[in-house]
Amino acid sequence: MSRSIRIPFCPLPFDKAARLSKKFNWIAEKLSPLMPRLGLMLEQTRMPASPVEYLSISAFSATFISSIGFAAILLASLNTAGPLKAALVGASTGVLLFFAVFVYIAAY
Repeated sequence: MSRSIRIPFCPLPFDKAARLSKKFNWIAEKLSPLMPRLGLMLEQTRMPASPVEYLSISAFSATFISSIGFAAILLASLNTAGPLKAALVGASTGVLLFFAVFVYIAAY
């Protein structure tokens, strides 16, 4: 059975994202007890993933998007601000993007 599931902000198809996100299972295992209804919600939406797998895909996607955001803001602000300010603005943007994307996907 081919999984043609699309998760918002996920840069890859579900199968590839599930394979690559296994490195984030340790985070997902710690966060899974904080979301006890996630398993039921995934079952109701017929999502073929366990809560740990879904949260690890969320962490992978959030890390990917925040890395791109950090790099883009850093490069854009390097000319206008000094390197330290550019790094701080880029890092804060990356952290905000990480949490925004992770919470959005986890609540989706």
